[in-house]
Parts: sequence; C-alpha cells; structure tokens
Amino acid sequence: MAFTFSPRSFAGDAAVDALVNTGIDRYKRHDYEGARAMFSRAYDADPSQVEIVFNLALAELQSGHPVDAARHLRAYVASPQAQPERVASARSKWLPDAEAEVGRLSIEAPAGTQVSVDGATLGTAPFVDPVYVAPGEHDLRAQTGSEERTMHISAVAGETISVRFLMKDAPPTPPPASPPPASAGSIENPAAVDEAPPPPRGPQPAKVATVLGLGVAAVAAAGVALGFGVGSQTAENHADDLRSSLKSTSACYPGLPSIPAACTQLQSAISAQGRDYKLQLGFYTGAGVLAVAAVATWFLWPRRTAQTSWSVQPAFDARSASAQIVGAF
Repeated sequence: MAFTFSPRSFAGDAAVDALVNTGIDRYKRHDYEGARAMFSRAYDADPSQVEIVFNLALAELQSGHPVDAARHLRAYVASPQAQPERVASARSKWLPDAEAEVGRLSIEAPAGTQVSVDGATLGTAPFVDPVYVAPGEHDLRAQTGSEERTMHISAVAGETISVRFLMKDAPPTPPPASPPPASAGSIENPAAVDEAPPPPRGPQPAKVATVLGLGVAAVAAAGVALGFGVGSQTAENHADDLRSSLKSTSACYPGLPSIPAACTQLQSAISAQGRDYKLQLGFYTGAGVLAVAAVATWFLWPRRTAQTSWSVQPAFDARSASAQIVGAF
C-alpha cells in the first residue's frame, strides 16, 4: 500500500508538526488507532491544514472507522487546497474503499428542512453529497417549523438509499414537466394530506373463513384417506390368511371341477384391498391439494384496497378432491 507523508508540507506550528510526525510514525508501525488519535488532535489544533484531513482519513479507514473516513475523504477531494495527486488517489482508491464499507443516504427534502440521524444533526437541506452511515438500523428525523417527520431505515454496506421527506409547511414547488419514475429502493415519507384512510389492520374475515374451510377440508380428506388405509391393510391381512388356509392357490384356477369357497373370499379380499388402496392415495392427494390451496389463499388474498369478490371453495368426492376459485377478478 502506497502511503507517503511529507512533514514539510505542513506549515503549522511546532506542536501541530509534532502531532503529525508522531501520527506518521505510528501509522508506519501499523498502530492505526494511535495514528488516528494524533491526526485528529492535529486537525483540531489547526483545521486549515487540509493535508491532515487526508492523513486522518486513511488512519480512520485502516482502524475500522469507515464512516468518518468517507466523510473526510469527500471533504478532502472537494477542497481547492488539496494536492492534485492525492485527490486523484482519493477518488480512484480510498473513497471507493471507504464507501464499500458504509451505507449511503441520498436525502431529498425542502430547502431549510433540518435533518438528523440517530439524534445527531446532519444539517439543513438541500444535501448535495450523500450522507454516510454505518450499516444497520437508523432513525431519521426532519423538521420544518412546527412540522416533523420521522423515518426508520436499514442501511446496507455499499448501497445507496434514496430518502424523501415531503413537508406540508414547505413552500410549494412546481411539478416537473415529465416526472421521473420512482427508483427502486427509494423511501418516501409523504405529508399526510388528502390521504385515504388506512385499511383496517388484521386479516379479513372472508380470508380467514376461506383458509379455515380449506384447512378443515384438508384434515377431513386426510382422515378419510387414513380410514381407507386401515381398510386396505385389513383386506390385505385377510387375503394373507386365506392364502395360508389354502394348500395351493392353484386350486383357485378357473375351470377346475370344484373351487374352494376360500377362493371366492380371497378374490373379494384382493379386490377390496386394491380399491381401498387407490381411494387412500386419492384422498391423501386431495388433502395435499387443499392444504396447498389454504396456504396460497392466505398469502395471495387481495389486499383490502382491491375490491374483489372471489373465494376458494373445496370440492371432493369418493374418488377425488379439488379446490375451485369462484368470483369476479
């Protein structure tokens, strides 16, 4: 990593020079936190030395303070007193490295709106540059006169979130000739003017009734399937007993002079076992279809704002089960 300092580039007093030199020495010894402390003290003592900001930003980046590093690097590249070669390296290397570790907020608010993040004041709108925050949850607050708006956001490292505050007390602005489409991932906090009342909370009664009906039908179909399963197993056990009672199943071949009565009973038991087994599979399949329909209805039911008239109705008979969607869409 190329990181060079020239103490002579600082024209401050001896105390500031000593802090800078100590910071350079600590940085070279990989004591990045110690270097950050020295550069921070030097900058507090003489904020006019913009090169200290560059040194401070790199020490912050290496010591795990990417938010502060991104803010100081952006301030450095915007300074007309910054060295051109360091501005180039900050733009191409260091600022992208810092921004990859932080979340960025693009804040849009009426001019004069005071904005704060997590209780810390950011300043007054408009905000030209993005606001850097640590990845995670944050609370934003905007105030114009007596009007206040709040917003909760979840910042992700390396990504930009667009935040828009619309204030009722703000002076009106003419709408654009061709309003741009809303960008994906943007967050708006509109003023509550002429808004429709929010829909009531909680699931709709028709939704609950439909899902409950499908669930009950699924359980009933599964119960019927279980009953046929028991019947199939009983018939199979009976057929096994009949086979054991016969010395040989060849005695049941058609065309023989006499066929034992057990042969007729065996054929009946085999037929009953096959019939019950097929019905068992059919009702289990129907129960699965109804259960899936119940889950799908719960998640796909239209919201209250969409006025629809439809329902899902279960239907099953002795051989099949199904669900029908009835109504107008």
